[in-house]
Amino acid sequence: MQSGDRLHLPDNYRQIEAWRVTEFRSNQIITLPRAGQAPGHLLLVASSELPVAFYTGTLTASLGILIFSVLLWLVIARQIKRLITRPIHELEELSRQVTREENYALRAGRGNRDEIGSLAEAFNTMLSRIEAREQQLKRARDDSQAAYDQAQGLAEETRHTNRKLELEVQVRSKIEKKLTGFQNYLNSIIDSMPSALIALDEQLYVTQWNQEASALSGTRLDEALNQPIYLAFQPLKPYLPQIKAAVEQHTVERIERVTWFKDDEPKHYALTFYPLMGGAGRGVVIRIDDITSVCRWKK
Repeated sequence: MQSGDRLHLPDNYRQIEAWRVTEFRSNQIITLPRAGQAPGHLLLVASSELPVAFYTGTLTASLGILIFSVLLWLVIARQIKRLITRPIHELEELSRQVTREENYALRAGRGNRDEIGSLAEAFNTMLSRIEAREQQLKRARDDSQAAYDQAQGLAEETRHTNRKLELEVQVRSKIEKKLTGFQNYLNSIIDSMPSALIALDEQLYVTQWNQEASALSGTRLDEALNQPIYLAFQPLKPYLPQIKAAVEQHTVERIERVTWFKDDEPKHYALTFYPLMGGAGRGVVIRIDDITSVCRWKK
C-alpha cells in the first residue's frame, strides 16, 4: 500500500523481470532459502515520494541558478555600459562638438576614478589650455587691430600686423594638430577595447571599424570602410532588421547570444545595436562581446 492505494505488483515470480522494466520505483529481490523446498523470494519496493521530492528540488535549484545567472548578466551589462561605453560615447560627442562649434569652454563631466576618468581629466586640461590660447589669440587680434588702425599707411606697422596674423595662423594650425592627435588617441582607445565596435551611417555603410572587428570578421579596416555591413561582416546579415530598427526608431536592440565558428571552434557572442545621433547625421554603433567563457560558466 502507498498513501492508501494498492501498488500494482506482478502476480507471479516469473513476471517480475518484465514488471521491473516498466517500474520506475527502486526495487530489489531477495532470495529466501527454505530447507527441502524451492526458495522463496522477497520483493522490496521503495516509496516514490523521495524521488519526486528530489526531482522537484533539483528543478527548483536549476531555475534559481538560471534566474540568478540572467540577473548577474544584466548587472554586468549595465555596469559595462555605465563605466565604459557611455563615458567613451560622451567623450567622443564632446570632441566632435568642440571641433564643430570651436567652443573650447566646454568640459567633460567628471567620470569614475579609472582610465576613462583620467582621459576625461586630460581632455579637460587640454581644453583649458586651448581656451587660454584662444583668449591670448583674441587679445592678440585686438592688439593687432588697434595697431593697424594707429599705423595705417605705414609700411612698417603693416608688416608688423601681418607677422601677428601669421603667428595666429601657426597657433591655430598647432591647435588643429593637437585635436587631430586627440582624435587619433580616441581611435587607439577604441582599437584596444576587447569588444568589436563598428559604426555605421544611416545607409548602414561602415564608418568606424576597430581592430577587434578586423580580428573577428577577417576584414581589414581599409577593406571595410565605406562598405555595406552585410558585405564587410557577412554574419551580421541576418540581423539587418534589428540594425535598421535601431537607426529608424532610435532604440537599443540586443541579441543575447549568437554562435559563430572561429578557428573551427564554436564561439558565443552578444550583439548590441546603439542608435547614433549627432550633427554628422544618424547611424548606429554595433558592439560585439565574446561571452563564450560566460556561457561555459553557466553550464
